[in-house]
Amino acid sequence: MQLETQRLKLVQLTTKQLHLWLESIPHLTDEIECFYPGGMLEGKFKEMVANQLELATTDKENAQWHTFWFLVRRVDKMVIGAVNFKNAPNEAGEVAIGYDLGKTFEGQGYMEEAVAAMCQWAKGQQGVQAVVAETELANIDKETLLQKCGFKAESKNTKVIRWRL
Repeated sequence: MQLETQRLKLVQLTTKQLHLWLESIPHLTDEIECFYPGGMLEGKFKEMVANQLELATTDKENAQWHTFWFLVRRVDKMVIGAVNFKNAPNEAGEVAIGYDLGKTFEGQGYMEEAVAAMCQWAKGQQGVQAVVAETELANIDKETLLQKCGFKAESKNTKVIRWRL
């Protein structure tokens, strides 16, 4: 599945494509016809992708909530970041969104474009009442991004702010 914005294609990775992201980026980029400027996944992020792959494989009914979406620039087919939902909707109908953008592409509005599109898509899915996110306290860039996308601060503690749309 793909979503399109003015400058981006948001490509939802299948379980096969998640596996390729972990094992063979050249095969992945051939399959989705894009350019991936990063290297092989490592450390905590690799563990996160592997965990999502396991969830998508075992919870096929909710696979769409256990994957990543690549942010692919339409102009040059370059992967510049990724967005994901951290799990299927909970009992309150909330889905938590996560996102990451390559440093080179920060400050150009790409992530605002992607998060807005992903939130609109999510809120159109059965069982979703709200999209939530968390930011570390005083992470002004992420706070500003969420505010631009219509999120409101819902609660705050000594470490994080919880946001709701």
